[in-house]
Amino acid sequence: MVYDTLWGLGPQTSPNEGFTEKAIFPVVQDMEEKKNLVIDEKEEQKELVSVADMDQLICDTFYMAISTKIRSKDLPMLSNTFYANIMLPCRPAHSTLQLKQSSFRKLSSFLKEMEKIGCCEVISKDGVDSITYIRKNHANVKALVQYETREEFEALATDAAGGSAPEYFEPNIVELYKPTATMAFIFKENPKAYLTALEINTTLKAYLQAQGLLTEPIVLNSELTDAIFRGTKKIATGYPTHLPFGEATKLLVERCQKFHSIQTHPDQKATVKKGLVRNIEIKRIGVGNKKLTSISFLEQFGIVPSHFAKEARIFCACSVTTQASVDTAQATEQVIIQGQFVTKISTMLERMKIPTKYNTASYQKGVSKKKKKN
Repeated sequence: MVYDTLWGLGPQTSPNEGFTEKAIFPVVQDMEEKKNLVIDEKEEQKELVSVADMDQLICDTFYMAISTKIRSKDLPMLSNTFYANIMLPCRPAHSTLQLKQSSFRKLSSFLKEMEKIGCCEVISKDGVDSITYIRKNHANVKALVQYETREEFEALATDAAGGSAPEYFEPNIVELYKPTATMAFIFKENPKAYLTALEINTTLKAYLQAQGLLTEPIVLNSELTDAIFRGTKKIATGYPTHLPFGEATKLLVERCQKFHSIQTHPDQKATVKKGLVRNIEIKRIGVGNKKLTSISFLEQFGIVPSHFAKEARIFCACSVTTQASVDTAQATEQVIIQGQFVTKISTMLERMKIPTKYNTASYQKGVSKKKKKN
């Protein structure tokens, strides 16, 4: 520090150029440079946005947000969540929102002004504001001239840099069946192959035709009877000698070993796995007084749990974590969300092109389904 005790112990009697007791100034080499410095300072002052301009910028961003980025079914929404996740991405591409530089000063004051002119409705509980209604057909919203938002600009910049937003592909899943040893006489050409139910149907029909057994109902010879009924409990009247073709095919498929192939990306090679595909489990659970939503078995569909957690945090606007699965038989991670979001997560998975038939929603015993508000 200039002129302090340590300074007094040193040999230097005066500070370097630009240093004084109260401030530090840039060193100006000549008068021309000094003039330029003064001009630059004046230019910077001119670039400061006026209060009126900042007010208009904030209002336009709000109008853009409620007209393009938020839906009525997303409400109610915490005001802070709306501002961070909805409003800020909707600001003009090369601008910055500064509430403190506006006449509103605070987000709550701004929302009250928007409520006053009829653009939205806001409720306050325990000092926390929530937006409960938006009016997309308000005159100010309809009069807004659409512009390039910050979110759109960043997306284009990402594409230009060689990256892109996540692109989702519907997984190609095929149920497969492997014939048992007792069925080898039917599938002589491919006794160890993985077959679809349709291929089993076609192969069985060809065998029956070759044996002269293709009638309706079909005739069961000893080999077919053994393939279909071996190991099952024999009924008092004995095994049937005839069966409808459809039922015979169904019983044969049920006796096969179950497998499935899955391809999660067009450029990825399909892989065959034992057993039928396990559905993604979306479960509402209760821990003490807390209500949580868990999502398990995402990995088999090519979804990384940590990436899914980040998207869920934005989509549900709440706290999200990952942890090891409670199912010890599966080396997987599960995503845990604070709150009940079973329906929202189902919607999120649909957007990620996961067919609904591969999602299973359930509720822990003693945890009831969230009631809809009238």
